[in-house]
Amino acid sequence: MSTTTNRADTPLFAVHNHHSAQCGTPPRIDDCSPSQYLGYFENQHGEQAVFVYDRHCGQATVSLGDAGCETHTRWSMVPCLI
Repeated sequence: MSTTTNRADTPLFAVHNHHSAQCGTPPRIDDCSPSQYLGYFENQHGEQAVFVYDRHCGQATVSLGDAGCETHTRWSMVPCLI
C-alpha cells in the first residue's frame, strides 16, 4: 500500500499516442462528466481506440488512430430489452 497522499487531481491512467502526425491530433479525454463511460483499447500492433459513451444522450463515439484521430464513428445506443 502506498504511503503517499491520494490526490483527487492525480491521473489514474495516462496513454501516449502511438500514431504518426498524419493520423491527426489524438483526442483529449477527461472524466469531468459523470454521465460518460470511457474505454481505451490497444491491440498487440499498437493500434489504439478510444470509446466515449454519454449516458444522457445515449450516444457513443469511437476514435481510431489508424482511421484518423479526428474522424469519429458515432452510434446511438438503445437499451437492451431482456
